[in-house]
Amino acid sequence: MQRPSELILRNASALPEGPVLLLNAPRDGLYRELAAQHSVSISTQDYGDFDWLRTSGADTRFGLLPWASDDPSTTPRHPTVTPSPEPGSTTGTPRDPLPRNSDHTPVTQAPQPGFTTTGTPSDPLLPNSDHPPVTPAPQPGSTGTGTPSDPLPRNSDHPPVTPAPQPGSTGTGTPSDPLPRNSDHPPVTPAPEPGSTGRTTPTATIILFLPREKDRLEMLLHACASTMAQDAQLWLVGENRAGIKSAARRLATRFNRVEKLDSARHCVLFRAAEPLPGTPFDVADYRQQWELQLPPGLPGGVLRIESLPGVFAHGRLDGGTALLLKFLGENFAALKISGHCLDFGCGAGIIGLALLRANPELDMTLVDSNAAALLSAARSLQANGLASAPPATGENIPAQPENEPRVHLKAADGLPAEGPALDWIISNPPFHQGVDTDFDVARQFFTRAAARLKKTGKMLLVCNRYLPYENWLEKSFQALEKPAENRDFKILLARRPRG
Repeated sequence: MQRPSELILRNASALPEGPVLLLNAPRDGLYRELAAQHSVSISTQDYGDFDWLRTSGADTRFGLLPWASDDPSTTPRHPTVTPSPEPGSTTGTPRDPLPRNSDHTPVTQAPQPGFTTTGTPSDPLLPNSDHPPVTPAPQPGSTGTGTPSDPLPRNSDHPPVTPAPQPGSTGTGTPSDPLPRNSDHPPVTPAPEPGSTGRTTPTATIILFLPREKDRLEMLLHACASTMAQDAQLWLVGENRAGIKSAARRLATRFNRVEKLDSARHCVLFRAAEPLPGTPFDVADYRQQWELQLPPGLPGGVLRIESLPGVFAHGRLDGGTALLLKFLGENFAALKISGHCLDFGCGAGIIGLALLRANPELDMTLVDSNAAALLSAARSLQANGLASAPPATGENIPAQPENEPRVHLKAADGLPAEGPALDWIISNPPFHQGVDTDFDVARQFFTRAAARLKKTGKMLLVCNRYLPYENWLEKSFQALEKPAENRDFKILLARRPRG
């Protein structure tokens, strides 16, 4: 089990009762351990993690966010307020978040422990005007001031104790107040969203594993804080080398209460609660849109690129891809790139888009394991007239943009082993797994590339100069050359795949 997961398990007894949502959980057995006491679901942006966890039996979804769409007008996966019925319907909702049977009737779940069955069979959500809150009986030895959502487990001989009001507070704190408050941030109940009576998720605990990119962390914290119930908790865990120690400052911009819960094995676990009111989350605020002038010799002019946090070289052209585009511009006619081409590790889609502009007759497949990359590539295709509709997040990422039979998007952990024979693979391949350099990704990629290419197929890639890719490529290809390089990167052209 990975070290951040071990730190979570070490503190599992402090988890509030109720469901747990793991965001970007690693490939280990943490979810099984937590599932013994909680209802656990997982959302991840990494397709490899998604596939591993799903195969292991976990309730897992693949997407940018733990909700059904990156469209901020769409109800999150775990809504709390039941909208008014649609005209002519007594049970439907404008955006029904519940799974349905094949005959389109909602699936009725068993009641959640600790909740009443007033209104709906399983109502673990904030009350709306039709579902008044139910106040549980006071704890033995208590004054009756406990709250329904007491996040801390108590021993029977330790009844709740009402702390003194915090400075600057009105004294309305609850007996179960496990986290320190900022002296200048007393508890604030945000105004309900328009058409809502409260925040839009139940009192589930979110456990977020620290992402490598700071802008991605900021996006995820904003998304969670904007949708969490006021009495829900968010746990953030990560390794010291990944920057977890500085994450406390970011948490304090989104939550009123933040504390370091534990640290061990070069990892830190933070706990946060009481999301602060602020600008409602809109994923569009985190998209970057920019233009790229293609180099001389590469037809196509200017590309319009969109990218999201978590995409490699978010909002800019990286040096490796710049060298590859320059080489393509200088040699495009001689290379005679045609037929079925695949861009592995497509990111925001720059290489694939450049090739499609230069040769619109290409049959192009763009592959990535990152949901943010696939969404960015799909939107870049749309921005350049190669898709007529924006995609949805998660499993709804389109395999083929509408009205473009020669353009395909595919989520995959590495190069797919199956598929049509390829004429070209052109790539700036990834070689990181989290904060680690993962050479296994490259080795597997080269082996599968040789199997996927036609006998006349070729592979053109750019990589850092220090990477020993030539040693592995020579095992899979009979001919290999290095036609270009600069101080930081090199171009490799492999031909005549073995086998």
